[in-house]
Amino acid sequence: MGYLTYSRGFKAGGINLDNNAAGLVANNPAYAALGAALHFVPAPPLDPTYRPEKIDGVEAGFKADYLDGRARSNLALFYDKITGLQVGEFQGLQFLVVNAPSGRTMAPRSKIPSKSPRTSRSMQLQPGCPLRR
Repeated sequence: MGYLTYSRGFKAGGINLDNNAAGLVANNPAYAALGAALHFVPAPPLDPTYRPEKIDGVEAGFKADYLDGRARSNLALFYDKITGLQVGEFQGLQFLVVNAPSGRTMAPRSKIPSKSPRTSRSMQLQPGCPLRR
C-alpha cells in the first residue's frame, strides 16, 4: 500500500516576558529628554514579541507485508518546510525566543518489524538519517 500525505502545523507567537525584553532605560521614550543628563543616547524601544511558526509537511510512503504475513516493511520519505522558526536564544543575561527566517527538514524513515514464528516477541529495525538545513 502506498500513501501520500500533506499537513500544515502552527505554533502561536508570543511575548518575551523578561524584564529587559523591551530594552533598558535608553530604550524608554519617557527618559529620552534625560539622555544627556544620564549619559546615554536615546534609542527606540525594542520589540519583545515573536511571530507565529508555520510548518508545511509532505510525506510519501509504502507499506508491505511478506513472508506469509510474518514480516512487514514501512518505508517513507518526508519533507517539512518551516517559516518563522521559533528559536530559544540566550543573549547576555536573558533568555529570548526569536524567529529565524525559515528551516527545512527532509529524511527517509523506515521501520521493519518482524514476528518470529516460534514466539510472540517482535524485533524492530528503525534506521534513519534526517537532513536539516
